[in-house]
Amino acid sequence: MRILFFVFICIFFTACSFTNIKEKQIPKVEKQKVIKKATKKVIKPKIIDCKSVTLQSEKFECYMEKALKGDMKASKKIASFYENGINVPKNTQKAIFWYEKLASNADLQAIKKLGLIYHNGLGVQKDYQKSFEYFNRFLEKNSDIIIQREVAYFYKRGISVKQDYLKAHELYTKSAKEGDVFSMSELGYLYAKGYGVKQDYEEAFKWFEKAASLQSTYSKSWLGFLYEKGLGIEKDLEKAKYWYEQANTKYSKKRLKILSNKG
Repeated sequence: MRILFFVFICIFFTACSFTNIKEKQIPKVEKQKVIKKATKKVIKPKIIDCKSVTLQSEKFECYMEKALKGDMKASKKIASFYENGINVPKNTQKAIFWYEKLASNADLQAIKKLGLIYHNGLGVQKDYQKSFEYFNRFLEKNSDIIIQREVAYFYKRGISVKQDYLKAHELYTKSAKEGDVFSMSELGYLYAKGYGVKQDYEEAFKWFEKAASLQSTYSKSWLGFLYEKGLGIEKDLEKAKYWYEQANTKYSKKRLKILSNKG
């Protein structure tokens, strides 16, 4: 009996000792971390959609906060707000500041916008040099009928750049083939005068006719002249009179009067 009792006592104390050792092996701080981790809720940051903001001042502040952090879409909004006086008093200089920030990040629409602002003097003094530079930057990466013809006009007239009829012809051709009436008329003019290309009245007639069919007064007057003189087309005074009447410009009225006096 003594032997069995002794064995029981040894087993009891050994088990208790082992349990205590396991408890001691887990530091108290670690146990607290485990408990906190299990109970801690993950809080996701609230994403604010500026479109949902109703108050104008708050909407502007919302976009401004994002713009100052480099958000491109928000920066476009801020530039547009300042340019058009939306949610904030109109301020062209501040609009230009934000468009220039966008342009420095190769934003093509901002580059185009800056070109138009300086070209048309929208809230600033006209600056054809800056306009020409921004338009060219835009055309290096994109195609646009209006911008192409504006740059072509710069080259044709030698505005902010050395006069270059060949370059003007190249750009006008591109825009004319894309359906721009003004460019069609300008191409007709270049061929009629032989500027940048070999003088070709037939080619001039072709482009003037296309533009006239799209209601270009300038081209209608030219058609009257080509029919009157028989240039690029068989001479036909009746058709010349018709196109002069259709043009109804100061020049065409003068030519029409001359033809009428001739009988």
